[in-house]
Amino acid sequence: MESTENLLNHACLQDEVVVIGNHRDAWVLGGADPSSGTATVHEIMRGLSELRQRGWKPMRSILIASWDAEEVKG
Repeated sequence: MESTENLLNHACLQDEVVVIGNHRDAWVLGGADPSSGTATVHEIMRGLSELRQRGWKPMRSILIASWDAEEVKG
C-alpha cells in the first residue's frame, strides 16, 4: 500500500487543516470511480500552484493526499 501527501502549511490558522484527497484503486466500477476524483484533485492542485506562484497563502493548512488500497479488507 502506498500513499502520496503534500502539505501547504504557510497559513494564518496553523492548527486548522483542510484535507483534499482521493483513492487510486478500483475493483467494482473500474477506472471511473477513482479517476474522476483523481482528476479533480489534480485540477485543484494545478489551481493552488498558480495561486502560490502569485504569492497567495492559504488561511488554513492544506493537506493533499492520494492513496491506494481503499477497498482492501484487513
